[in-house]
Amino acid sequence: MHIVVIGAGVGGIAVALGLQQRGLDVSVYEQASAVTAVGAGVIIAPNSHRLLTDEWGIDAVPGGVQPPTLHLRRWQDGTTISEQQLGAVAVQRFGAPYVAMHRADLIDALAAGLEPGTVSLRKRLTGLVQDDKGVTVSFEDGRVERADLVIAADGTRSASAAALGESTVARPSGFAAYRGFAPKQLIAEIGESHNTWLGPNQHFVHYPISGGELLNFVAIVPTTRQETEAWSSPGEVSDVRRAFTGWDPRVRRILDATEEVTLWGLYDRPVRDRLDLGRVVLLGDAAHPVLPFFAQGASLALEDAAVLSALVVDAPALGLDRVLSAYSRVRVPRIRKVQDASFRNATMFHLPDGPEQQQRDAFLGDPASPSPLRANAWLFGHDVRDDAAAARADLSTVGP
Repeated sequence: MHIVVIGAGVGGIAVALGLQQRGLDVSVYEQASAVTAVGAGVIIAPNSHRLLTDEWGIDAVPGGVQPPTLHLRRWQDGTTISEQQLGAVAVQRFGAPYVAMHRADLIDALAAGLEPGTVSLRKRLTGLVQDDKGVTVSFEDGRVERADLVIAADGTRSASAAALGESTVARPSGFAAYRGFAPKQLIAEIGESHNTWLGPNQHFVHYPISGGELLNFVAIVPTTRQETEAWSSPGEVSDVRRAFTGWDPRVRRILDATEEVTLWGLYDRPVRDRLDLGRVVLLGDAAHPVLPFFAQGASLALEDAAVLSALVVDAPALGLDRVLSAYSRVRVPRIRKVQDASFRNATMFHLPDGPEQQQRDAFLGDPASPSPLRANAWLFGHDVRDDAAAARADLSTVGP
């Protein structure tokens, strides 16, 4: 069984590694000239970190930082709205840590386990043609590859999905994200916690990555740009500084110490009812771009990769169409729940000052209210490999 993966991001590399570890023949094709990090910092929460360790044998990603606490703060003065202990508390509760890391470090850690020659660069997809026995994959440089299965892990603007006539039009959120780094000297001043400042119609997040060498931040602002495709561009530091005029001095110090930023439109797309399209299956942002307000984009891709790897190995015995259908049944409900939570946070984080904001702050700060870890135990505590095991058991019981 020969499998082609389109895209060498977090999900594509992870699923390739999982399949190779199970003895399957995998080739990864990436259109870029290098496997680089798009974006910057990512959060790998317990639900996906346990997969890194148990599924791919990565105990710790070099440069990963475990924030000791998660703070929600008021935009003007940084007053704590709520505080959640992370660190050992997350490990004790869920058996895995909550870690901030650079996306490049995560991809490097996964790619280090691949067999030499697995990833081919400068391979821009131009066509996918399916038949009863396989998929013919064509690339811009003239290469043609024949595969039994194609895994589309090529992002929000998936060329793989488009080649099959599937819509890749994403839903603009009305927000954009400035992403950047501040020097490590500010970490000693501001601390190693994961901080989120909540303000009217915008918010600001920061945490250390790269072993404490960088302070990663994401500044969310409203935008009137409504393109039907996701976009990114260089940003102007002066613009983001202006957008956060009057905010807590710590936010201002981070922005004042920043030399350059990128600007990203924020999009999602309701997950399809099925992620399998014949012998092509969608994974990560190609299947379900998600807003970053729940910090689960990379984690969902890792979950997809773990479930798909576990199921595809049984395709010769149980049937490829059946295991891919099972992948859709397993993943779609959980993805929808995460997308819904992210979408709700887009409103909750951005309430204007007033009665609703005061009610939100009082609820979040009430010791009797569920803590973020406890309230999200359905997410952090669940092991998606259990879903895959249950799906395999059902398929085996029903028979061919």
